[in-house]
Amino acid sequence: MKTHDKSHKSRAESNRENAQKSTGPKTEEGKRRSSLNGIRHGLTGQVIVLPVEELHEFERFVNTFWSDYKPQGALESQLVQMVSDIAWRINHASAIEKVRVSLTIDDERESVDTDCTPAHNAFVEARNYEKNSETIKNISLYETRLANRFNKAVKQLAEVQAERRVREAEEMEKAAALFEMEEETAAAAPGRRFTYTPPDDGFAFSITQVKLHIRLRDRLVIARNCQITRRTAAA
Repeated sequence: MKTHDKSHKSRAESNRENAQKSTGPKTEEGKRRSSLNGIRHGLTGQVIVLPVEELHEFERFVNTFWSDYKPQGALESQLVQMVSDIAWRINHASAIEKVRVSLTIDDERESVDTDCTPAHNAFVEARNYEKNSETIKNISLYETRLANRFNKAVKQLAEVQAERRVREAEEMEKAAALFEMEEETAAAAPGRRFTYTPPDDGFAFSITQVKLHIRLRDRLVIARNCQITRRTAAA
């Protein structure tokens, strides 16, 4: 065996042995760092750091909003991210309130003296909520403000997307009209090749999208005529 091969094998074996001996972070600081992870915010480029399990849940939660709203353009993307971020914070605030109240409930068990278990539990819970009333009030105020922001963001997003869909529908009708004009012109001139490219007229649609729109539009016209015929016959 060549010296180079021996050296390579020795390093590989050494790395495997060291990996087997490694047990991860040993200090509290090391453990704290290893329990955190981060992702780079796709929209702002900022890094979001959360505990590993919570980070995965955050990503899943945000992705559901993107899947539902399917934003197009910078403004819609910004609003969808805003809505998902605020919704996450609202849920998080509610969870913090529950955990905060749970932390002190055992301290109140000895302060209530009754032989009735249901009554005892009710009194303990009431005393505990009274003890944490200031914290609960602050969290409730925080949630209210977040809810107002959430509702405004959702409303703005709905308005922006509705306006965009109206523009798209108008543009699609224009593209369809031009397509049909070019098609009729080509049909009236034997030997003329039919070509139409929507982007040449400033449209963002593909020729396939325009054809699908025309097909659906024409089928809907037929369907409506069939409904009218059936209703007339039934009358």
